[in-house]
Amino acid sequence: MTMNLRRVFLSHASKNLKEVLRLDCHLRRHGVPLWRDRVDLPKGVATEDEIRRAGEEAIGFTFYLTEAAAESDWVRQKELGHAIRNAGLDHSFGMVPVFRDDKDIVVDKMTALAKPGDPRYDLRKNNGHIIRCADDLELERELAVAASVVLRSTVRTLRKHAVSGSRLRIGAVTRGTKPWTTIGLDLVIDWSHLYPPVEGRLPNPGVGATQLLPPLTSLADALGHDWGDTRLQVVPHCHPSLALAMGFAFRRGSGYDLEVFDHMTGERLSGPARPVAPEAGLWKEEILERTKGGRDLMLCIGVSREVVAEANKVADSLGLDVGPILNLTPPGGCSNAAIASGVPLLQHRLAVAAVQRVVELQATAGVGTIHLFIAVPGTLAVLLGQQLTNVGTVQVYDFDNDAKRYVPVLALCHK
Repeated sequence: MTMNLRRVFLSHASKNLKEVLRLDCHLRRHGVPLWRDRVDLPKGVATEDEIRRAGEEAIGFTFYLTEAAAESDWVRQKELGHAIRNAGLDHSFGMVPVFRDDKDIVVDKMTALAKPGDPRYDLRKNNGHIIRCADDLELERELAVAASVVLRSTVRTLRKHAVSGSRLRIGAVTRGTKPWTTIGLDLVIDWSHLYPPVEGRLPNPGVGATQLLPPLTSLADALGHDWGDTRLQVVPHCHPSLALAMGFAFRRGSGYDLEVFDHMTGERLSGPARPVAPEAGLWKEEILERTKGGRDLMLCIGVSREVVAEANKVADSLGLDVGPILNLTPPGGCSNAAIASGVPLLQHRLAVAAVQRVVELQATAGVGTIHLFIAVPGTLAVLLGQQLTNVGTVQVYDFDNDAKRYVPVLALCHK
């Protein structure tokens, strides 16, 4: 849709930075493309000029409103002024207030401190979020709700500007965000603050369940309510866990027609809403038995390299109750070039074939949890996640480069 990433300007008082950093993380996890001064203000430029440029180019404004924000000349005069001007030029422009302090006190203070020529606008008129919390845990939940409100506002604005027939382009990021400002994305699911090298270790399953997967549910809900089109494009630059989760969020049966874009090669890979039947022989298959009578299934898919030996080490260390092991590799052997490019629907059919074999094994062996270990392109991981419907719980493992082993990160479950 867009040639460059347009972002939501996060306005706040510097005194509230500690809480704003937490809101920042929630917004990025929800897919809101964000501009915040401490992160995005280039070194060596005139601050006022750069903030003016960012304000003029913003697709929306989010105001974190406290008494300190009301007292800030930057917030009250300059940033609110940019937002009002943008809204005057574009009626779809989103201005979302997040009231941390009493909304009447905040607005009254902004009005009382206004100088001649200052913008005057009552932010209580805008649909936003009022934070009501008694403790830190409740604040975390309230910030997540605020992020979902901002996301819906952003999606509505994007819809107003959408070109007929275009796909909404969603980036999925854990490996740094630098390329994403110039390749034409609309939303960016950014989990990079929870993955190496920002964090020393991959997130644990508890973090996956509470902090990572719920925003993807909010994204799917926002698109269902406010986008109005089932055609989406996902652009992965991330660990397999997020790529799988992105496909799973728009999984088969949800009605979404996915396209996955490989930003390295420029190839566009289809993930149609109705799966295409795969031909035989797409995978070289081994079925092994790890523990006689084990109730779980280990699914190993190695394209760039074999993973079954490393998966068995994890099963030993964690004491997994694994019975059958389904090991899938390319017929011609593992390598970075094992999957041919330019073949229509090949990666989609590979994903469908893999999940079909899982379903067949479940029907005969009655297996429980699926433990998924993969070494595949991010594009294939998205398309594989799209097919994980009605297979029960799938425990996803990422490879930890520091520890040189796979670790459990999150569980996908179709309820």
